[in-house]
Amino acid sequence: MRKIVNGVVAVSGVILLAACGNQGQPSGPAHPDASTVASVAVTTPAVTPTVPTGPHITNAAGVEFIVADSNDEEVATYAAQRADAQAYLEKLHRAVKDILQMTALPEGAELPAQSRKMNALAKEGDIFGAPFQPNAPFAYCRSAGISADQFWKVLAGSIPTGVPADALTKYNDDATACGAALLKPPKAVVTLYGPSDQNKPPFKGCLSVLQLEPKKPYSIWTCPASVAGK
Repeated sequence: MRKIVNGVVAVSGVILLAACGNQGQPSGPAHPDASTVASVAVTTPAVTPTVPTGPHITNAAGVEFIVADSNDEEVATYAAQRADAQAYLEKLHRAVKDILQMTALPEGAELPAQSRKMNALAKEGDIFGAPFQPNAPFAYCRSAGISADQFWKVLAGSIPTGVPADALTKYNDDATACGAALLKPPKAVVTLYGPSDQNKPPFKGCLSVLQLEPKKPYSIWTCPASVAGK
């Protein structure tokens, strides 16, 4: 049932404005029809893609390319953090092994003490960054620290909906990824920009970088840093 109160129509909880021409209130201006509206031409200015800058190199075919980027920082970060990541992973393994060897949960003050220990251990991994973060080759080592802490929380009842076996599997997966990173240092690479019709690798070991539409007026390649004399 509809009710009108002070120019407002209420229909099943939905409030609608009522026509108020007969309520003594001024009506709004009429909408102009299409014949009274002047057409306005809207144009979008063309955007010219910015061509990256950098040193120029030429391949054996005489084609010139721009060296615009490299992963020098990632390579340097890996070298600087590898020993710390190795030590951190070993510390995590010991902590999780100690938990698995428990026959019962600690009692009294020992329970919160263990929780603080695992939380502090997880925070130690913050120095390694997060997965998919630039220049974070040991990000999964940090993930392993978080997973170890979560595993303990599930066992201790802090996460009542958690399943211990699932939490342990998550830790093992992250720890395995951390260990894989320790065995696979990043290769030094550079990014090259060349002619848009370049459809073959300009140098040995180069890989084409897929471009989303609209494609830029140049080709993009990831190549061994040695092609640029690095």
